Amino acid sequence: MQGIEIIRDLLAQSVKKYNHVGRMITCEEAYLQFRPSRQTFEMEETDPSATLKKIYVTSLPDDSMILKPDNFGVRFFKSGTWNKACDYLFLVRVRGDSYAIFIELKSSLNDMPDSFDNRLVIVSNEDRKKEMQLLGGEALFDYIKVIAEKHSSPNDLSQYKTRMWVLYESIRPRSPTRAGIMLTAQERIKSNKVLTKKVHDAQTISIEDLI
Repeated sequence: MQGIEIIRDLLAQSVKKYNHVGRMITCEEAYLQFRPSRQTFEMEETDPSATLKKIYVTSLPDDSMILKPDNFGVRFFKSGTWNKACDYLFLVRVRGDSYAIFIELKSSLNDMPDSFDNRLVIVSNEDRKKEMQLLGGEALFDYIKVIAEKHSSPNDLSQYKTRMWVLYESIRPRSPTRAGIMLTAQERIKSNKVLTKKVHDAQTISIEDLI
């Protein structure tokens, strides 16, 4: 049984209950509801103060699945940062490989030195929260994989390669204090998992640019 079919079965009730905010969306549904172009999905930021409001993801295979983990209704804790998850999770198969792509949309990020190779720089609790939101999405996916392993037939969920992205529009200048911290403790404040990509509002990105 394919992993996407297992997820569809496992989360069917949650989808039904939370479909006004958190949905499980096939590419065909995305085509019908979000953009008049097949295999394209529109990611939206609902915060009214955000300057990065929409990003279009193109070249999605027909059997893709798109989830909104933070709005899905699955919660591991009552409250707190660990109870948050990322904006979007794309489950896609591209050129024979399966990918779980976790995405957080942000209008701005703290400034990053070139040596960080587009890794998320963590110099504040705000930066740490961004990373934890993506890790929260990964925790949801891991939870699904464990349930599938225990209660379903053999599946391919364990073969999904993980990608984590913060897509941002602008950079906030670093203060001298923060710059000093970066120069003396780069490894401590560089995320090992989370990549960043500068975008502009309403930009179109191919799913292949995120794998």
